[in-house]
Amino acid sequence: MDDVRIGKYDALYSAYGSRDRSKTYAISKPYISGQLVLCAKRGTNIHWDGSIRSLTPYRIGVVLGFVNTPEFDNAKYLDKDVGPSDLLNLNKLLNGRIDLVVIDLYQALYLIKNSPVLQGSLADIYFLQPPLSRKNIHVMFSKALPNWKKNLELFNKGLESIEKDGTKNHIMAKYGYLPPMPPDQQPDN
Repeated sequence: MDDVRIGKYDALYSAYGSRDRSKTYAISKPYISGQLVLCAKRGTNIHWDGSIRSLTPYRIGVVLGFVNTPEFDNAKYLDKDVGPSDLLNLNKLLNGRIDLVVIDLYQALYLIKNSPVLQGSLADIYFLQPPLSRKNIHVMFSKALPNWKKNLELFNKGLESIEKDGTKNHIMAKYGYLPPMPPDQQPDN
């Protein structure tokens, strides 16, 4: 995020938008909606009734600088273990160093399926319901670069195009984020 903020990179994908972030970054139209969930190690008995107060007994892994929910982020009474990445937090969870991880569901699934350094698998964890929240996910463009308005406009137009012709849904289904599409609804590419 800092590298995008200072203009080292044009953009950062997979970011939750916020009023505060919109002061620093140009935020795209949402390209997906994600669930912010609590992840626990299988075999643990975590009580989550949907209220932030019910998390008081647990040590919870969060990522430095990430926006969760206002209520969760402002809950100073929670035992939050701040780490540098979701991957490290998942490893801490699997090794019993924390009780829960706050993580985007898509990010968790991706890391569990694809990380060669993660010390566990999908069979070793579970996701608590209900989710902490459902949030739109955006691309954040660096306002430090002179072409940010053009990049934002091009991204939003491209997104609109692939949503309209079905390409986005095809991609989402291909990578397991939507059920497979019937052959007659797949794009021609």
